[in-house]
Amino acid sequence: LSGNLIDAEHDCIYYMGESGSYTFSPVTQDCNVFIANPIIDTSLSYNGFEEISKSEDGSFTVPLTEGRNIVKITSGESSNYQIITAKQVSITINDGNEVKAGDKISIVFDSLYHPANKLAGVYNMSAVPMYTDVSGYEEKIIGAISAQYDFASNAETQNVCNVLKEEVSPWGSVSYEKDADLIVPADYNEDTFTLSGGTICVSGYGDAYGNHRGITYETGKAPNFSAEAKVAWLGQLPDIEIPIAKTIIEDGGTNNDGDDSSPSSPETIDVFFTLYGDEKHGEAENTHTMKKGNLTEWIEKTSFIVDENSFVIDVVKKALDGKMTYTYDNYLSSVNGLGEFDNGKNSGWMYMLNGEYALYGMNEQKLKDGDEIVVYYTDDFMAEYSLEDENEDNEEASQGSSSGSSSKRKKNASVVTTVINEVQEEIKPQFKDISEKEWYSEAVNYVTSKGLMNGVSENEFAPEDCMTRAMLVTVLYRTDNSKNENSNYIFTDIKNDMWYTDAVMWAYDNGIVNGVSETSFAPDENVTREQMAAIIYRYAEFKKIDTSNNETLSKYTDAESVSEWAKVAMQWANASGLINGTDNSSLSPCESATRSQVAAILMRFNENFLKTE
Repeated sequence: LSGNLIDAEHDCIYYMGESGSYTFSPVTQDCNVFIANPIIDTSLSYNGFEEISKSEDGSFTVPLTEGRNIVKITSGESSNYQIITAKQVSITINDGNEVKAGDKISIVFDSLYHPANKLAGVYNMSAVPMYTDVSGYEEKIIGAISAQYDFASNAETQNVCNVLKEEVSPWGSVSYEKDADLIVPADYNEDTFTLSGGTICVSGYGDAYGNHRGITYETGKAPNFSAEAKVAWLGQLPDIEIPIAKTIIEDGGTNNDGDDSSPSSPETIDVFFTLYGDEKHGEAENTHTMKKGNLTEWIEKTSFIVDENSFVIDVVKKALDGKMTYTYDNYLSSVNGLGEFDNGKNSGWMYMLNGEYALYGMNEQKLKDGDEIVVYYTDDFMAEYSLEDENEDNEEASQGSSSGSSSKRKKNASVVTTVINEVQEEIKPQFKDISEKEWYSEAVNYVTSKGLMNGVSENEFAPEDCMTRAMLVTVLYRTDNSKNENSNYIFTDIKNDMWYTDAVMWAYDNGIVNGVSETSFAPDENVTREQMAAIIYRYAEFKKIDTSNNETLSKYTDAESVSEWAKVAMQWANASGLINGTDNSSLSPCESATRSQVAAILMRFNENFLKTE
């Protein structure tokens, strides 16, 4: 794509109401413009071409309905045609509540679609909806968050509620991150709050947009490991006008006319933060861990008031800004000069939320009222995932200790929960979203009691949530009980301080996973069912398990949709009873794998091949 050209596949004109429109000025001055709108019922038809009148400035505005609209431009005896794709969309503003000056704004779309979806060997793009002309936010970009595979189903990607900041990586890729909440300025005195200049920014690595059209059944496309960073603004989002309610006060004025009355404030929540640190002592035989209770309390449990929908990182910043120096990405890298690996190869900063080891990074984990965050430094993160004899701890706590470690254990008892079961009696986590009647309940109990998977919170497992690439390799890493010996991080999107770093490098070094390109792993992308089959197949080969058992997939009506590179793995996984159909006739190979599906497959794999009980 170049300049202002419109592409029928990549550019979608979104509109609200019964119909939309698109305005353009033809290069040829002396021409006539016609439009044929699609009629979609049980079949597709068109209403015939209708001529469009020219505006005084020489432009034409064509009406659009949902589907592929055909624009015909004639000059003399020549005609050119252009397809314009349009889609009706609806929005919900602040859950239907009125909006006043000082309020946060949430604009939820139903639904936007990724304009340049990932296509093997061609595109690997993230997309983010945004507006560039917003009341009270001159020269600011307002938008949602970016996503790839789950763009259309990701609630946060469909929610325009953030002020964004642009980040450009050393490799030239562009991303937009949340900088602040979108709030109507407190002194805003207009009747409407408007957003215009809406589009979807697509960025990542890949070929020039449109190169997918050269792919056929006969002519494929090899992965482009030297693909350059690409960025494009595709499609058009509808302009939005939000009525601003005025609050009547006793003298008959409003809270927007300079009176002393205060505008409503954003909703807030109360959360708690505690920080445990250590001295920089290098690798030592006597390790300091949260489990042992021999860390030093740097910040005692403190209450912080933050806006609702804040993330863990927002509280960390409130707690540390102006008091301690720190560096972070999605996790803390260092605090007051104490950084990862300073006290051994497994040392670093971790955090827990409500006593559970958090599944998401600090930038991704949302908070709710009453949440308790505990950030701590450990000499050995692997030691944190083991279970001490509670009787020993309780006995020590009751007897006291001159070192103070037993009192520390007692103090931390409410926030530290064990994750991996290493004793004979099985721990059975109770998740409120897991019913014993569900087909996956036994598998969820199995993987959580073995410490192979955790809940997303203390009492939720989220069985229908999608599994990411990072999550899957971490589960296999825990299953194998391995340690990564490689510190040469080849993927530019895998930092050395992420919770999944060692798992990714271990899996890559052993041929279990590949990157999505030569330099990218895409840890947060959802893993599909056929990708999951391929990864588990390679893990089985790594474990020297016989993978010769396979059978055709002919009983499934969508067997032909299994990618060629995944067929052997899917045949083996199906024949071995690891992966069944999503129903009697469907494998759904391209659907994202869910956490419950991975739990079930992992339990079958362990019981059938690793012979673990």
